[in-house]
Amino acid sequence: MQYQYELREATALATAPICVFGGIAMYILAPQPVKLAYVVSLFLLAFTNGAYYLCQKTQRLKRSFRLAVAHSLFTQTVNIVGFGLSTWLLASDPSMAAEHLVIGFTFFAFMSSLICDVSKSLYGISLVGAILHTAVGVFIWQHAQFNHLNAWVCLISGIDVYMYLYNFRRVVNLREQARVSFESRRLAAQNEKLKRLAMEAELQLAKEIQESLTPPPASLLVGRNRVDFFHVPYGILGGDWFAAREIAPGRWAIAVADVTGKGVPAAMVVQSLQCLWAQTFSDLAFDPKAWINMVNRTLFTLGSKQPHTLTLGLMILEEGKLSYYCAGHLPIYLVRDITNPETVEANGGGGGLLGIGPSLQIEPTIVNLPTQGNYAVMLGTDGVFDWSVRKGRRKVFQLMTDLSLRGRDAIVDRDIDDDKILVLVRSGKLAA
Repeated sequence: MQYQYELREATALATAPICVFGGIAMYILAPQPVKLAYVVSLFLLAFTNGAYYLCQKTQRLKRSFRLAVAHSLFTQTVNIVGFGLSTWLLASDPSMAAEHLVIGFTFFAFMSSLICDVSKSLYGISLVGAILHTAVGVFIWQHAQFNHLNAWVCLISGIDVYMYLYNFRRVVNLREQARVSFESRRLAAQNEKLKRLAMEAELQLAKEIQESLTPPPASLLVGRNRVDFFHVPYGILGGDWFAAREIAPGRWAIAVADVTGKGVPAAMVVQSLQCLWAQTFSDLAFDPKAWINMVNRTLFTLGSKQPHTLTLGLMILEEGKLSYYCAGHLPIYLVRDITNPETVEANGGGGGLLGIGPSLQIEPTIVNLPTQGNYAVMLGTDGVFDWSVRKGRRKVFQLMTDLSLRGRDAIVDRDIDDDKILVLVRSGKLAA
């Protein structure tokens, strides 16, 4: 149906200027007795087709079936009545030259093409128009008392039948094209759906592989400190990573990484990082500097064609102090007094990314934890500590306060399109 409407609009758009040109030509060339009839008929057709095309372009009347019927009926009426009257006037004037009669009757005979063409799929209207066209032609021929009526009837009816069948066949072809096009779009949509389902299945499998390494518990105790881990993934595959392991009694290594980029490439880097972390489980002693350098060399080697880089914060937490190794821009925040925002300190942050070069110089920042009172330590990725939080102490203090009051919801509600990881260390009564 859409193809039929589009074809009808194209026909109206082409017919309108042709009729305007024809009206002007008739005004100049037509004999005086029939000039007015021809000019009025042609300009009425131009106006009707132009108005139909413009109405189809308006939202309220677009693709209106009633408008299509009205357009077909009015056009056929103008064709049969207007051009029939013009031909009748030609035949009624005894002074009319034979050349004008031949041109006039030929013009009337071939107007059947417009009668059938304008109706498109409205076969009933086309058929009635073709019959009336033939009947009017026979009447005018008899009125003019011309000979060879049978030949005229064969000619005009043959033209009508041919144009009717031609238009019928064209609409049938359009319907078949529309069916094939619809089926092609349906199959293409089905194919895209299958591809999407396959991709989602692959992503889900990749997620399961990414999560195959057991994450640290939601919380753990290190001396008088309680460590809470918060993780809010942004998509199916994450580009952020965190892990924790006890490397000696009362001494824990806690790592947080933020891979450059998102999606599958970032997830592949995370998987490589997990493998390197899992490899340390078989080591009797964990050397933070050696492990970080191994990660850097591995990423640099893997990224020979496509860079694989990340920022990493590695905290060695024990009673009374922590050592912080920073590769990239992830600072660690110490709130020495949880009641005073002025005691917020940023430590570390500003080292080179891992994977940039074959070697890396890194030294830890030693942070002595307060021996009295309640303090907090926070380490997180850009999804938590974005520029709006890092620009001031009070923003960091407010985040710590929200975490104490609301827990994980304080991270979830942050309107940032990124994975969110936060490690929160609390002491004293806060750890109880």
